[in-house]
Amino acid sequence: MKLAVFVLLAAVPALAQERRDPRVTAIVQRIDAARMQATVEKLVSFGTRHTLSDVQDPKRGIGAARKWLAEQFAQAAQGSKMKPFEDRFMAVRGLLSGGADVASIDGGIDAILLDLYEGPHAASQRGDDRFYGRGALDRCYRALAPGGVLAVWSEDPDEAFLRRMRGTGFTVNVDRSGTTRVHIVYLGAKRR
Repeated sequence: MKLAVFVLLAAVPALAQERRDPRVTAIVQRIDAARMQATVEKLVSFGTRHTLSDVQDPKRGIGAARKWLAEQFAQAAQGSKMKPFEDRFMAVRGLLSGGADVASIDGGIDAILLDLYEGPHAASQRGDDRFYGRGALDRCYRALAPGGVLAVWSEDPDEAFLRRMRGTGFTVNVDRSGTTRVHIVYLGAKRR
């Protein structure tokens, strides 16, 4: 019996190797650890990538990081079928704060992800909160393409926020995960 189990366990790695996709193997072999480290160091050099940091400074903050990333994507796209990196970050940033020309992005965004510190939280956010209030949800809804998704992470459930999302017109699914604490992801789809 012990010999049969040993033979079976010894065969598992061989079986796993047979199912490897050579395309994936080729991609993995091209990963350059030094380049990954250089990318991390470059991103750290911007000092902060906080969403609401300076967008005009060419060397520090989210604007500088965004510009550098756009250049990296443009280089990667050369000679391929990849589309050039479309920078809509500023529009979405302004959209959430209420300062964007929403008409310029109405119905053109496929997905918006909000993952800010604790997320919507009944104890700390009001119905007019600039990220989770009705006005912000209305602006997100208008900016999304039909079928587009607003994903919002939260540390805790917030029934008032869920009602605001549904009241805005989103079809909402709620995913609860976590082990020691319940984490929530609200997925709101704009109706087609």
